[in-house]
Amino acid sequence: FSPARRGRGGQVSCDSGASAQLPARASISLDGTLETGAAAAFRGRADVIARDIPRLATYLTLLDPDAMRLRDLPMRAIEVSGDVNMSGVGAIGRQLHLRLDRSEFSGALGFTRAQGAERARFFADVTSDALDLEDLPELAGPARLTSDMDVSLSLEARAVRLERLGAGVVDAGRIGLRLTKDARETRLEKLNVDNLGGASFSARGRFGEAGAEL
Repeated sequence: FSPARRGRGGQVSCDSGASAQLPARASISLDGTLETGAAAAFRGRADVIARDIPRLATYLTLLDPDAMRLRDLPMRAIEVSGDVNMSGVGAIGRQLHLRLDRSEFSGALGFTRAQGAERARFFADVTSDALDLEDLPELAGPARLTSDMDVSLSLEARAVRLERLGAGVVDAGRIGLRLTKDARETRLEKLNVDNLGGASFSARGRFGEAGAEL
Protein backbone atom coordinates (compact mmCIF):
# COMPACT_ATOMS: atom_id res chain seq x y z
CA PHE A 1 0.00 0.00 0.00
CA SER A 2 1.18 3.53 -0.72
CA PRO A 3 0.91 6.42 1.81
CA ALA A 4 -2.73 7.33 2.39
CA ARG A 5 -4.29 10.62 1.25
CA ARG A 6 -7.02 11.96 3.54
CA GLY A 7 -9.99 13.63 1.91
CA ARG A 8 -13.26 15.19 3.06
CA GLY A 9 -15.13 13.63 5.95
CA GLY A 10 -12.14 11.54 6.97
CA GLN A 11 -12.21 9.57 3.74
CA VAL A 12 -8.89 7.88 3.00
CA SER A 13 -7.58 7.12 -0.48
CA CYS A 14 -4.47 5.10 -1.23
CA ASP A 15 -2.89 3.29 -4.12
CA SER A 16 -2.88 -0.37 -3.24
CA GLY A 17 -1.65 -3.70 -4.39
CA ALA A 18 -2.61 -6.90 -2.66
CA SER A 19 -3.05 -10.59 -3.37
CA ALA A 20 -4.46 -13.51 -1.44
CA GLN A 21 -4.82 -17.25 -1.74
CA LEU A 22 -8.35 -18.40 -0.97
CA PRO A 23 -9.81 -21.81 -0.15
CA ALA A 24 -10.77 -24.26 -2.89
CA ARG A 25 -7.83 -23.41 -5.16
CA ALA A 26 -8.88 -19.77 -5.61
CA SER A 27 -6.84 -16.57 -5.63
CA ILE A 28 -7.35 -12.82 -6.04
CA SER A 29 -4.95 -10.00 -6.90
CA LEU A 30 -5.83 -6.28 -6.81
CA ASP A 31 -3.79 -3.30 -8.02
CA GLY A 32 -5.45 0.12 -7.92
CA THR A 33 -6.95 2.78 -5.68
CA LEU A 34 -8.86 1.97 -2.50
CA GLU A 35 -11.28 4.49 -0.99
CA THR A 36 -12.31 3.94 2.61
CA GLY A 37 -15.10 5.48 4.65
CA ALA A 38 -18.85 5.45 4.18
CA ALA A 39 -18.50 5.17 0.39
CA ALA A 40 -15.75 2.55 0.29
CA ALA A 41 -14.73 1.56 -3.24
CA PHE A 42 -11.92 0.03 -5.27
CA ARG A 43 -10.88 1.09 -8.76
CA GLY A 44 -8.12 -0.66 -10.63
CA ARG A 45 -7.06 -4.00 -12.03
CA ALA A 46 -8.28 -7.30 -10.65
CA ASP A 47 -7.17 -10.86 -11.39
CA VAL A 48 -9.39 -13.61 -10.00
CA ILE A 49 -9.03 -17.37 -10.33
CA ALA A 50 -11.50 -19.91 -8.94
CA ARG A 51 -10.95 -23.51 -10.02
CA ASP A 52 -13.73 -25.08 -7.93
CA ILE A 53 -16.67 -22.69 -7.63
CA PRO A 54 -19.02 -25.04 -5.72
CA ARG A 55 -16.41 -25.62 -2.99
CA LEU A 56 -15.49 -21.92 -2.87
CA ALA A 57 -19.17 -21.00 -2.45
CA THR A 58 -19.39 -23.28 0.57
CA TYR A 59 -16.48 -21.47 2.24
CA LEU A 60 -17.74 -17.99 1.36
CA THR A 61 -21.12 -18.63 2.98
CA LEU A 62 -19.32 -18.31 6.32
CA LEU A 63 -18.90 -14.61 5.44
CA ASP A 64 -22.04 -14.03 3.39
CA PRO A 65 -24.92 -16.55 3.22
CA ASP A 66 -25.85 -15.24 -0.25
CA ALA A 67 -22.58 -16.67 -1.59
CA MET A 68 -24.29 -20.06 -1.80
CA ARG A 69 -25.99 -18.74 -4.93
CA LEU A 70 -22.64 -19.08 -6.71
CA ARG A 71 -23.31 -22.81 -6.84
CA ASP A 72 -25.94 -22.04 -9.48
CA LEU A 73 -23.35 -20.70 -11.93
CA PRO A 74 -23.26 -22.84 -15.10
CA MET A 75 -19.49 -23.37 -14.90
CA ARG A 76 -17.10 -24.97 -12.41
CA ALA A 77 -13.95 -22.89 -13.02
CA ILE A 78 -13.46 -19.22 -13.83
CA GLU A 79 -10.58 -16.84 -14.51
CA VAL A 80 -11.19 -13.08 -14.80
CA SER A 81 -8.77 -10.20 -15.36
CA GLY A 82 -9.33 -6.57 -16.27
CA ASP A 83 -10.32 -3.11 -15.06
CA VAL A 84 -12.94 -3.04 -12.31
CA ASN A 85 -14.85 -0.54 -10.20
CA MET A 86 -16.32 -2.10 -7.04
CA SER A 87 -18.36 -0.61 -4.20
CA GLY A 88 -21.11 -1.56 -1.81
CA VAL A 89 -23.64 -0.77 -4.56
CA GLY A 90 -22.22 -3.17 -7.10
CA ALA A 91 -19.37 -3.76 -9.52
CA ILE A 92 -18.54 -3.18 -13.15
CA GLY A 93 -15.67 -4.62 -15.17
CA ARG A 94 -14.40 -3.33 -18.50
CA GLN A 95 -11.80 -4.65 -20.92
CA LEU A 96 -12.20 -7.99 -19.23
CA HIS A 97 -10.66 -11.27 -20.27
CA LEU A 98 -12.62 -14.26 -18.99
CA ARG A 99 -12.12 -18.00 -19.11
CA LEU A 100 -15.17 -20.02 -18.08
CA ASP A 101 -14.25 -23.68 -18.03
CA ARG A 102 -12.84 -24.12 -21.55
CA SER A 103 -14.51 -21.10 -23.17
CA GLU A 104 -12.83 -17.69 -23.48
CA PHE A 105 -14.53 -14.28 -23.60
CA SER A 106 -13.71 -10.58 -23.60
CA GLY A 107 -15.90 -7.56 -22.92
CA ALA A 108 -17.79 -5.98 -20.03
CA LEU A 109 -19.81 -7.24 -17.07
CA GLY A 110 -21.76 -5.35 -14.43
CA PHE A 111 -23.87 -6.03 -11.36
CA THR A 112 -25.92 -3.63 -9.23
CA ARG A 113 -27.48 -4.67 -5.93
CA ALA A 114 -31.19 -4.24 -5.29
CA GLN A 115 -32.00 -0.84 -3.79
CA GLY A 116 -35.44 -0.36 -2.26
CA ALA A 117 -38.00 -1.12 -4.97
CA GLU A 118 -35.26 -1.36 -7.61
CA ARG A 119 -34.36 -4.93 -8.55
CA ALA A 120 -30.80 -6.14 -8.78
CA ARG A 121 -29.34 -5.81 -12.28
CA PHE A 122 -26.80 -7.86 -14.22
CA PHE A 123 -25.47 -7.14 -17.69
CA ALA A 124 -22.90 -8.79 -19.92
CA ASP A 125 -21.66 -7.61 -23.31
CA VAL A 126 -19.06 -10.12 -24.45
CA THR A 127 -17.47 -11.70 -27.50
CA SER A 128 -15.76 -15.06 -27.85
CA ASP A 129 -13.33 -16.55 -30.34
CA ALA A 130 -13.25 -19.85 -28.44
CA LEU A 131 -16.69 -20.87 -27.23
CA ASP A 132 -16.63 -24.55 -26.30
CA LEU A 133 -19.96 -26.08 -25.32
CA GLU A 134 -18.84 -29.67 -24.79
CA ASP A 135 -21.98 -30.18 -22.78
CA LEU A 136 -24.90 -27.83 -23.36
CA PRO A 137 -25.20 -25.87 -20.09
CA GLU A 138 -27.95 -26.80 -17.67
CA LEU A 139 -30.18 -23.72 -17.41
CA ALA A 140 -32.05 -24.33 -14.16
CA GLY A 141 -29.12 -23.05 -12.06
CA PRO A 142 -28.67 -19.71 -13.90
CA ALA A 143 -32.45 -19.25 -13.88
CA ARG A 144 -32.47 -19.55 -10.07
CA LEU A 145 -29.45 -17.24 -9.77
CA THR A 146 -31.09 -14.45 -11.78
CA SER A 147 -34.71 -15.03 -10.70
CA ASP A 148 -34.86 -11.70 -8.82
CA MET A 149 -32.63 -9.73 -11.22
CA ASP A 150 -33.06 -7.71 -14.37
CA VAL A 151 -30.71 -9.13 -16.99
CA SER A 152 -29.20 -7.87 -20.23
CA LEU A 153 -26.99 -10.30 -22.15
CA SER A 154 -25.26 -9.76 -25.47
CA LEU A 155 -22.93 -12.41 -26.96
CA GLU A 156 -21.13 -12.64 -30.29
CA ALA A 157 -19.21 -15.90 -30.59
CA ARG A 158 -17.05 -17.44 -33.30
CA ALA A 159 -15.32 -20.82 -33.56
CA VAL A 160 -18.05 -22.52 -31.54
CA ARG A 161 -17.76 -26.25 -30.81
CA LEU A 162 -20.75 -28.28 -29.73
CA GLU A 163 -20.06 -31.82 -28.56
CA ARG A 164 -22.57 -34.59 -27.82
CA LEU A 165 -25.09 -32.87 -30.07
CA GLY A 166 -26.40 -35.73 -32.12
CA ALA A 167 -23.65 -38.11 -33.21
CA GLY A 168 -20.50 -36.19 -32.22
CA VAL A 169 -18.67 -32.87 -32.49
CA VAL A 170 -20.31 -30.09 -34.49
CA ASP A 171 -18.45 -26.90 -35.40
CA ALA A 172 -20.55 -23.74 -35.60
CA GLY A 173 -19.14 -20.74 -37.39
CA ARG A 174 -20.88 -18.02 -35.40
CA ILE A 175 -23.56 -17.42 -32.77
CA GLY A 176 -25.17 -14.07 -31.97
CA LEU A 177 -27.40 -13.75 -28.92
CA ARG A 178 -29.18 -10.84 -27.28
CA LEU A 179 -31.49 -11.50 -24.32
CA THR A 180 -33.13 -9.25 -21.73
CA LYS A 181 -35.20 -10.05 -18.66
CA ASP A 182 -37.18 -8.00 -16.17
CA ALA A 183 -39.86 -8.72 -13.58
CA ARG A 184 -42.53 -9.16 -16.26
CA GLU A 185 -40.92 -11.20 -19.03
CA THR A 186 -37.85 -12.60 -20.71
CA ARG A 187 -37.21 -11.38 -24.26
CA LEU A 188 -35.06 -13.26 -26.75
CA GLU A 189 -34.34 -10.27 -28.96
CA LYS A 190 -31.93 -12.13 -31.23
CA LEU A 191 -30.56 -15.62 -31.70
CA ASN A 192 -28.60 -16.06 -34.93
CA VAL A 193 -26.66 -19.25 -35.61
CA ASP A 194 -24.54 -19.48 -38.77
CA ASN A 195 -23.11 -22.75 -40.05
CA LEU A 196 -24.10 -25.10 -37.24
CA GLY A 197 -23.02 -28.34 -38.87
CA GLY A 198 -23.78 -26.70 -42.22
CA ALA A 199 -27.15 -25.27 -41.15
CA SER A 200 -28.13 -21.72 -40.14
CA PHE A 201 -31.17 -20.42 -38.30
CA SER A 202 -32.47 -17.44 -36.32
CA ALA A 203 -35.10 -16.97 -33.64
CA ARG A 204 -36.81 -14.31 -31.57
CA GLY A 205 -39.37 -14.58 -28.82
CA ARG A 206 -40.72 -13.59 -25.43
CA PHE A 207 -41.82 -15.52 -22.37
CA GLY A 208 -43.70 -14.13 -19.41
CA GLU A 209 -46.88 -13.94 -17.38
CA ALA A 210 -48.88 -13.03 -20.48
CA GLY A 211 -47.75 -16.16 -22.30
CA ALA A 212 -45.02 -17.16 -24.70
CA GLU A 213 -44.26 -16.25 -28.31
CA LEU A 214 -41.45 -17.59 -30.49
